[in-house]
Amino acid sequence: MLSLQYSAEYVFQDFIFNCGGLSVAFIFVTNWGFEDTASIFRKIQKLRGQFAHFYVVVTLPTKEQNDSFILSYFKYGMELGRPTFIPVQDLEMGFEKIVKVSHARGVCKRQDGIAKLRDEREKSVQSMDIYVKVVTSIPGIDNHDANALNQAIGSIEAIAKASKEYILENTDLSTEKAETITSTPIFGTFLLLIVHAIVVPLELYETENIMPCSICRPLYNLF
Repeated sequence: MLSLQYSAEYVFQDFIFNCGGLSVAFIFVTNWGFEDTASIFRKIQKLRGQFAHFYVVVTLPTKEQNDSFILSYFKYGMELGRPTFIPVQDLEMGFEKIVKVSHARGVCKRQDGIAKLRDEREKSVQSMDIYVKVVTSIPGIDNHDANALNQAIGSIEAIAKASKEYILENTDLSTEKAETITSTPIFGTFLLLIVHAIVVPLELYETENIMPCSICRPLYNLF
């Protein structure tokens, strides 16, 4: 979005860039004058309340213009960094600063997104590690079996509810292993308790100084 606004002493332009989903706003004062400074600072105050990432680029080629700008900055009660003012010598330098700041903000946004994806991937790996540890605690079930059950059936609770026929039809597990999973009388309850142990963070036991009950304690020790 680009708009141009003119006054008797100033030419100032405002730009709004979308950088990877992040809005970055600029006011570019291309000709700083000495009168009616209120108009530019009214615009700055307005945009400052609308954008978290907001910069003001000001062309100040002479000492007189620089001194006038500094007096106006304090006169209108600007706060350091809200917004960030970027003084430049000419138009070319001003546009260069706008492009560089926009690009840098976009890169930071992408890096934040990558970091979040990395965190989610690590959590997914940790969850899978817990899943494999739980399923392979069943006598005769190895890592390959655990992965096969995960891909074909899904959650631990779903495994607890699956029939022997369903396991045989959808995995390469042997009949003996399928029977072990489905015929052990306490296995369904065992798995549901494990589901509860995963859903309820184990740290609660420690932070609240509560020890798991005698039934849950073996599950607690698994983790």
